[in-house]
Amino acid sequence: MMVRAPPKRYVHLRSRLLRVLIMRPSPQSLDIQYTVGVATNVPVTFITVGPNTNDGALDGFLDIITTLTKQDNPPLVLTTSFGFDETPFAEQAPELAETLCNAYAQLGARGTSILFASGDGGVSGSQADDSCDGSAFIPTFPATCPYLTAVGSTQGINPETAADFSAGGFSNIFARPDYQSDAVDGYLKTLGNTNQGLFNTTGRGYPDVSTQGVQFVIEAAGQLQGVDGTSASSPTFASVVALLNDQLLNAGQSPLGFLNPLLYSKGVAALNDITSGSNPGCGTQGFPAAAGWDAVTGLGTPDFQKLLSVVSGGASASQNSTDNSGAAQAPAGQNSTATAGAGPCRADIDWTFCIEFAVLIVVNRSEVGLLVDGRLDLESFFQIPRDLSLTRRLFRSHTNNL
Repeated sequence: MMVRAPPKRYVHLRSRLLRVLIMRPSPQSLDIQYTVGVATNVPVTFITVGPNTNDGALDGFLDIITTLTKQDNPPLVLTTSFGFDETPFAEQAPELAETLCNAYAQLGARGTSILFASGDGGVSGSQADDSCDGSAFIPTFPATCPYLTAVGSTQGINPETAADFSAGGFSNIFARPDYQSDAVDGYLKTLGNTNQGLFNTTGRGYPDVSTQGVQFVIEAAGQLQGVDGTSASSPTFASVVALLNDQLLNAGQSPLGFLNPLLYSKGVAALNDITSGSNPGCGTQGFPAAAGWDAVTGLGTPDFQKLLSVVSGGASASQNSTDNSGAAQAPAGQNSTATAGAGPCRADIDWTFCIEFAVLIVVNRSEVGLLVDGRLDLESFFQIPRDLSLTRRLFRSHTNNL
């Protein structure tokens, strides 16, 4: 039985790959297993930050970014699988959202690629909610912040389509940034009068990209569980970015940093354009997927080898790719030194309290042990060379228990 990952907050780093979590063990396992499983040879440290925060209604999110920005060597990749509904911020305290978004911009200026799950409610917000039926669509925040990369979800392979829960739309706080202006204008022309009056046509469009988000399998407490959600998609895309950074650093080049200007220009050719599916909600069919950028899957899903060619200067871009083929080549080898962390909470402490604002510095998959690559062969799907034969056997030996 497949279940949607429950509501949670987390964050992530890699190369170092960091992640902040507030949730139950299963979503935690989801992010650890897939980040470490896809971004091979990345050291893992588990750090509990605690519930005492100093940023008021922002629930510690600003505290986290402020702390990371002050570090001499902030993380190169930061992924968060959490979202608020943007509407309360827009109606009551837009300045809070702007403050946090500006903090993400500062961290991005330090060279950190920041990714957020777009949410699981289609056009009805971070989670499915029928209370908006007949009224305006509900964007999610921080995914609408223009200084980070929002990640939606897809499903299937032939064809690959939008996952119906993939949250997307347009911000009511943040204006559309220049880097996505042409892409979003093209989509609005395609939409015509569809959903007219239900969204802000001048707002920042999200998500920016997407990855697979359905039928992920995790091991939790010795049992295999199926989960789906953009909570799976953000760490998966973040892992791809971390591997790209590894290649760049080993070649003596700079890491990627803020991704969106690259993604909306040269990067488009290295993404698989998703043109079918939609994200229903609020009593509508939501936004349809379409050629080019759309408000369900963004610019599309990653092809590692093509992205590597683009970021290393070996390719130019003009249009999205629809070809998932390509021979896998071994990445440049690199291993960060693993740093032992505090470890998980004791069994006698409530997880939802103890994990609150926890941070994971993911480094070496061999130190985690809970690796399952799921029903999808993610490494070949994203053209990432991988040897997960042991985890495949583990998964296949327990498939009938799902």
